[in-house]
Formats: sequence, C-alpha cells, structure tokens
Amino acid sequence: MKKTSNFPHTAEDENQIITFLKGLASDAIGKVQTHVVDKAKDLFKNNFQLLKIYWNYEEKSTPSYTFQEVVSWLKTNLLLNKDHYGGVYYFPPNEKNIIILHVFFLDGNRPLIDGTAPHLLINTLEIDEDLKNMFKANPLLIIK
Repeated sequence: MKKTSNFPHTAEDENQIITFLKGLASDAIGKVQTHVVDKAKDLFKNNFQLLKIYWNYEEKSTPSYTFQEVVSWLKTNLLLNKDHYGGVYYFPPNEKNIIILHVFFLDGNRPLIDGTAPHLLINTLEIDEDLKNMFKANPLLIIK
C-alpha cells in the first residue's frame, strides 16, 4: 500500500479516481463543446434570417405616396410565381401624423415578410385619393 496522504489508498484506487476524473472532465468538455456549437448554430441561423429580412427590406420616407407608386414598386419587385400577390397594409396617422404603409408580397394567404421576398415600408404624411378610397373599408389591400 502506497501512502502519499493521510488517507490510505492503493495505486489501483488512484488509477480508478484518475480515470473517473478524466471521464468526468471529458464529459464536461463534450457538453460544453456541444452547447457552444448549438449556440453558434442558433446565432448563425438567427443572424442569417435577419440578413435575409434586411436584404429584402426597404424603408422610404416621403411627403406623399400614390397608388401608382405602389403598383410600380410591386411590378419592379415582382416575383415570378403566379401564386404571389401584392399586398399593402395601411396604418392610420400616428401622433406625429405619419401614415405607415407596408407593401409586400403574399403567397396565397401568407405574407412574405420573412426575408423570402422584397418588403417596403413607407412613412408618409399623405396618400392619394385612390389609396384613401381603397382603405376606407379595410386596412389591407390585395393586388392580383
């Protein structure tokens, strides 16, 4: 029996303890490594999603905006898919008297505002009579 401390133990005891601690350390390192890799994947996935959204996102501030400008933007950014429609959502003037219009595409009933298609946000003080009339009954306008 080898005695290197006040606790009596054998070389085999030491080897078992060392093997156990190495296994424990290896498990801990593996768990930390897995956690770090998972977090990095999530971060990349989230940042990639944000990049897609901002790549296809445009914001414009203008004194006035017309229905013709909506149609022109939709035609310019048209996706070549017959199931996609144009959409415009109207937010009435806020406390600063700013009207917000979201111009986007829809795939069936699903708005494509997740970065898969162009998306325009308009901040304006005035919209033309055509848009005013179209938004009287409903804040959402679908353009096929």
